[in-house]
Amino acid sequence: MGLNCHFVSRFLTQPWEHGQRMLWHYDFSDGSLKSCSSRSLFAATGANSADVEARLNAFVETPIAAARTGLWAGASEVSPSLEWPLFRALALLLLLQPFRASTSPEGPQTLEETLSRQEPEIDGLAHAIGSRYRLMRVTIGSQSRLLYPSDGWFPLVAEPTEGPCAFAIAIPLSPRHAFIGVPVTVPPQQTEVWTMNGAGLVANYSVGHRSRQVVVHPDVASSLSSSAIAERIREARVGVVRTIDLCRSLSETTRRMDAVFST
Repeated sequence: MGLNCHFVSRFLTQPWEHGQRMLWHYDFSDGSLKSCSSRSLFAATGANSADVEARLNAFVETPIAAARTGLWAGASEVSPSLEWPLFRALALLLLLQPFRASTSPEGPQTLEETLSRQEPEIDGLAHAIGSRYRLMRVTIGSQSRLLYPSDGWFPLVAEPTEGPCAFAIAIPLSPRHAFIGVPVTVPPQQTEVWTMNGAGLVANYSVGHRSRQVVVHPDVASSLSSSAIAERIREARVGVVRTIDLCRSLSETTRRMDAVFST
């Protein structure tokens, strides 16, 4: 039997578990809410080699798992003065998660090529992410819970100003805490909308824009009917997709206008 490889680390979805390490999740393919073992959800047999899994554990999973509760507290900015193994792990989480969850052959290939590098080269990649992104956290108000999308991350749109929309990468660390990589070109005032009204916008965006399933917190599963949960999730997905499509259209229009005025 091949190695059971999680494309979303099991330790990350653990705060959403109920019972004997079970997860409630909504499946967009059939519109159903169901529960299954966290061992089998967001996992594929033989997706990665044993060496890739070992290096993911050493460079990403173990440092974050050991410090996760500490990452929930403190200021919104994640300080680059963190101990290097932890800062590197967070930077690599941002870099590698899209490849881990990718359904294309390039995903596992890129993951393996990246992690097979010598440690100084991996350090260099982490430094590059740290120079291009500000690392921050957002705390969700007590009235909301983050979903966990099967992509392992979700996009956040910064408040638009002039020019194209800016996107950030968000990864849930707990039902009420998200870790976010914000391009350094995005000024802090454009991200203030994320923390308004108990960060409800971030909670809505955690439905993702293309994830096939989303994990639902057991508190939500026990307090609402399956139909009500499904309806809210579908509505949130429609809103996220529409916003992203609008931003893409705006970016394309802006690009064409710039081309006209530059000739």
